[in-house]
Amino acid sequence: MPSLPTEEIELAADESPNGYDFLGKGIDYGFRIGSNSRPDFFTLSPALAQILCIANTNQILGKPEFDLNFEGTGVLKGVLNEEKYPKIGLNTERKIDRRELNYHEMELSGHGKTDASKLDAYLGKFIAFHGVEKPILKIKPSDDHPEKPPYYLAFLEEWNRDVQDSESSDARFDESAAKEGKGEEISAEEIDEIVRQLNGD
Repeated sequence: MPSLPTEEIELAADESPNGYDFLGKGIDYGFRIGSNSRPDFFTLSPALAQILCIANTNQILGKPEFDLNFEGTGVLKGVLNEEKYPKIGLNTERKIDRRELNYHEMELSGHGKTDASKLDAYLGKFIAFHGVEKPILKIKPSDDHPEKPPYYLAFLEEWNRDVQDSESSDARFDESAAKEGKGEEISAEEIDEIVRQLNGD
């Protein structure tokens, strides 16, 4: 089971931050993907884009009010070993005349409005080929709840323990505050226990 960060790890990370992945690769990828955004183009990860493709072709949900655009591929530093990565986004231009101008420019450059079913097929192959993590959603009430991913389960026990410790500390603080409010003296042992919990000892 992975261990939680220690003081030694934090000090080492301060010394060489480029050698550590602080919030997981997902957050790094998010910054890289976001670098393709513009005021009129909100970039999406392949997995999120595929979910929107499904929504765009789902007759039960009705026709959503958004356009998905595929603008080819490019290399994103540090993402998928710097192989080609799709540039997919939502058209977020609000001005109608500029939206029309952009539409004609995209048509001329071969990047017109993208067919959601074709984009869905491409993204399915891309996700499977590269082993991209894909969110699993419960669509209908009758669907089973998706299984929790392994990386979540690896930390679940420690997270639950931290929650219990936090709740225990809160209860002690509340108890001490109540005593202080009534003019009762708080013992040195109680103060030591609160400090010990705050320090995680």
